[in-house]
Amino acid sequence: MSRISYISGSYVPHDKAFIHIEDRGNQFADGVYEVIPVNFSSLIDLDLHLDRLENNLKTLSINFKYNRRILNFILKRLIFLNKISDGIIYIQISRGVAKREHALKKNIKPTIFITARNNKFNFKILEEGV
Repeated sequence: MSRISYISGSYVPHDKAFIHIEDRGNQFADGVYEVIPVNFSSLIDLDLHLDRLENNLKTLSINFKYNRRILNFILKRLIFLNKISDGIIYIQISRGVAKREHALKKNIKPTIFITARNNKFNFKILEEGV
């Protein structure tokens, strides 16, 4: 089974997951990302990660409106679809697609893309340090 990713409302095969060439996240690094560890198919410290994500979006004035319950569903669905026991979820939200200009336009629809992958953690290092 191939990996499944999520892009702005759609679950897509990872190898078919693309963003627009004029996405501001691609052209100007105009976006935020959050990495959430997964252990035993459970999201670790989800609320803390989503708090930081919201704060970063607010700081950059990226007008991304979402419901935590829906985002939580999307994340858990990706864990299920990708059969992740121990892994990583990457949430990336850019300001969206706009003509390549440095000046910010209003009402740009943000792009959200989420990837998930298995990754065996060495939790002993996390607990004890290196």
